[in-house]
Amino acid sequence: MHKHFGIIPARRGSKGILRKNLQLIGNKPLLQFTLEAALGSQVLDFCILSSDDHDAIELSKKMGIDVPFIRPSYLSEDNSSSVDVVLHALEWYKNKFFEYPENIVLLQPTSPFRNSQDIDEAIREYEKTHKESLVSVCEVSQHPSECIMLTERGSIERIFLSRDETKAGRQGYKRVYFIDGGIYISSVNRFLKRGTLIDDQSGVYVIPKSHGIDIDDIFDLELARALFFYSENMNKNVF
Repeated sequence: MHKHFGIIPARRGSKGILRKNLQLIGNKPLLQFTLEAALGSQVLDFCILSSDDHDAIELSKKMGIDVPFIRPSYLSEDNSSSVDVVLHALEWYKNKFFEYPENIVLLQPTSPFRNSQDIDEAIREYEKTHKESLVSVCEVSQHPSECIMLTERGSIERIFLSRDETKAGRQGYKRVYFIDGGIYISSVNRFLKRGTLIDDQSGVYVIPKSHGIDIDDIFDLELARALFFYSENMNKNVF
């Protein structure tokens, strides 16, 4: 039995960006950053790619990450859930090894700057706190206290957050975090019972904001490219 079974999900389709997982940041496909992070981990003891994209599969095999199956089309649609992708990978694992791994570690390629150290420290935090699940988070840039919603009539509705009136500005609100999607950890027993990656009892691992960029649209991709260029060419240790 493997203690920490890594799963990298990388389907071919994408709503916002065509072939998102193979878009270049610098001279590397987006997916390659996560493959490198998984390979560099000292704690992950087995990792696979789950994909229906032949180019992603070839890249993964070339780099040394196992691709034991081609993900079925019904798990590669826009509405396919990460939970179902993990269940499919676990069923493959059980058929292969005749038992389940102890824990799953889901690493989404859309978080390219989450690195090997982040993965290892998140797993160590997970083990130290004795939680049954953990998720990586980072501090938000736009605080909810400064956000609004528009009603059906077009009027402004502020997002309500309770606050400490003795403190000014953001300081009066509780600290808020963004689930960046880079690392999800769960015991297999808990995952199979609850069918979720995280819940209100999950632990959190706080990563630097620069590591927590989650690429969802073109703006996110261009921001990641700009940060990578800045870090590489200006000798700035952003990551």
